[in-house]
Amino acid sequence: MQMRYLFVLIVLLLLLNSCSARKRRKRGEKNAGKRNSEKKVDVSNPADYIWAKHTVAAGDTAVLHCSFDAMYPTYYAYKSIDWTKEPHEKSGKGKLLATGDKMVYDNNNRYRVFTPSGTALSVLIIRRAKKSDSGLFRCNLSDSGHRHKYLLLNVTDSSIEAQTSPDEVKGYVGENVTLWCNATGYPRPMIYWTRENSHDKLPDGTYQHWGNSLQVSNTKKTDGGSYLCYVDNFVQPIMSYVFKLKILNKETKAKFEAEMFRYDSPKLYVGENMKHAPPPVRGRAYILVYKMYMEDYNPNMKIHMTWFKENKKLKRYSKRFMILVCNYLQVRF
Repeated sequence: MQMRYLFVLIVLLLLLNSCSARKRRKRGEKNAGKRNSEKKVDVSNPADYIWAKHTVAAGDTAVLHCSFDAMYPTYYAYKSIDWTKEPHEKSGKGKLLATGDKMVYDNNNRYRVFTPSGTALSVLIIRRAKKSDSGLFRCNLSDSGHRHKYLLLNVTDSSIEAQTSPDEVKGYVGENVTLWCNATGYPRPMIYWTRENSHDKLPDGTYQHWGNSLQVSNTKKTDGGSYLCYVDNFVQPIMSYVFKLKILNKETKAKFEAEMFRYDSPKLYVGENMKHAPPPVRGRAYILVYKMYMEDYNPNMKIHMTWFKENKKLKRYSKRFMILVCNYLQVRF
């Protein structure tokens, strides 16, 4: 009886396994149909196998690296890497540039190749790159038809566009002033600042400042002068802009008031009321007062006033006139 049950169990397992195999086979055929229906890669187009892309500006140096991996380093002991520039048209023939560490085509002494011995590394260097150098390059491991890589080089025009603050900037003592110089282009330009005389320090105590803007904080009279902004993308000639910074004394708002009174009268006559003041008496004192009310008054400020009589300057101390200047009369408003 037990043998019969065991036989039935084995038959059931075989049937289940057969059904599972049939399902897996149908699923595989379905997936294969999907893969066949997808767009196939054109193996005749090397661009589909580009290993690296490089972009440089015209006049700059292009550096193309190519390397291969292997299980045994000694595999490369007798191998070399060849460089070829692919034609623009499929029907054309590629141009052999270098074999190992030997240049075959140097293009006016601008092409160089560097290959460390005993390695599968090769570096193709193109100096003073031109637009005509753009294209597809192939590095190939010698004596190997399938060990090769494609590198795409794009040489673009070098350009710089700059926007700056006005050539002449004015600021007031104690305030903050910012000079700015923004530049864009390819390669990305770097910006730095100096004084017109490179031996003079900048307001922050350095001789050179890197960045798009130069801020002068808490300005002083000595901060005035010429500043230079340099724009350099390391391909084109360095561009420079001159800015003249003028530091002015801060303007102070003030209003003035005149008063007068006679020795025997405690009443002050101010402004329009001065015409009603009593006439002076011979041999007696008569006082004229001129007040100045200032905003943001600085107690250390020195006040100088000059009095005139009939367009003739009066001396500060004489038998008839005594001129006093009192800072305590100046108050804020």
